[in-house]
Amino acid sequence: MNPLAVAATAAGVAGAVSDILGADQPSMTLGPVTFTGLELPAHMECGGRLLGGSQRAPDGRIVANTLGVHYLDPHWHGIFEGPTASARAKTLYALMRAAQPLSLSWLEQTWVVLIREFAAADITGGFVRYRVRCEVIADPSQIDGPPAPPSLADQITSDISSALGFNVVDAAGDAMTALGTVQQAAGLAGALTNGSAAFTSLASAAGLAAGAVEGATMLAEAGITALPGVVSGASAAVSWVGGAATQIGNLANAVAAQGFIGRTVANLAHAST
Repeated sequence: MNPLAVAATAAGVAGAVSDILGADQPSMTLGPVTFTGLELPAHMECGGRLLGGSQRAPDGRIVANTLGVHYLDPHWHGIFEGPTASARAKTLYALMRAAQPLSLSWLEQTWVVLIREFAAADITGGFVRYRVRCEVIADPSQIDGPPAPPSLADQITSDISSALGFNVVDAAGDAMTALGTVQQAAGLAGALTNGSAAFTSLASAAGLAAGAVEGATMLAEAGITALPGVVSGASAAVSWVGGAATQIGNLANAVAAQGFIGRTVANLAHAST
């Protein structure tokens, strides 16, 4: 029994099916996440209910007293596949926890939404069923221009908090400690004032944290590579699956955190120019 070969074959078949199903299909975006293939919803209900009432005038006319539109909650489900499936699911979870307005685009519809509910179920290391429910807080066609982007302070605070939401495992626990140091540095007075000592400390801490998280990513990748290519017997197979699940989970956490701390480093570098 060669579990690596079985996993590779399954992933290859699933990828081919996804390519077929995803042919000529539009993509969908929710904030920074783009959905394609099996990740896309089969359909999405949209619409709403007009709030208010109406009265009949003495001359027979009906006068409407409208209070705006209560939009239906966009919701859908799909499947993340591939080696980053768990990481993509955890990115959506982090976006929900951040509670920031996001742009949702599907076909020709665009809304500004909050993620109200998110759930995911790991089927294997490379297949994650997920479901999302959003709440529409603005229809861009009814407002003057797109929503204002978050400030640098809000973006950095949100990204650091999101990175800390993933249990990044490394040999000495340096990654989580380094991320915590970044969070503390960001809370200091003048931390986002270019040229200040606090800004320099924050940028340095973010760079060290990015390096520690990258090290955790490499460690998880090495752990996956070290898994035996061939096992025999049910007990060995169960042990292999458990070890693989642990290493894949570690990799998913590290990759997700790496994305958030990487954006923090990039934002700080841009702010210093």
